[in-house]
Amino acid sequence: MKYLLDVNALVAALWAAHEHHARIHQWLAALPDADEVLTCGLTEIGFVRVINAAYGVPVAVAKEALSEFRSRAEIGYLETTPSPCDTLPAWAHSHKQVMDAYLVAIAEHHGAKLATLDRGIPGAKLAG
Repeated sequence: MKYLLDVNALVAALWAAHEHHARIHQWLAALPDADEVLTCGLTEIGFVRVINAAYGVPVAVAKEALSEFRSRAEIGYLETTPSPCDTLPAWAHSHKQVMDAYLVAIAEHHGAKLATLDRGIPGAKLAG
């Protein structure tokens, strides 16, 4: 199975001070070797934005952490994303749902599931 990490799961994976850091690492460690963990431009820029805003981490340090994470063999990167106009799920009715819905659509477009720490996202897999 392939899993696209959402922004919150990516922050939890890379930032030890995140409240779900241990939880996401336990989930990642329990994945079968054949499974693939993915990021994309949208989740990576979200990581940089959140880690800078919430924790005051300089952008250069966030980029370095991301680069180190991506260098691991089991981490893949989705270079292409489908158009939101063509793929945004019908259940996205508000600004609070648009990003999650689009990430679900990106994951599905690539034969993956969105891995998240948030409950209630249709089509997503709860990580941990």
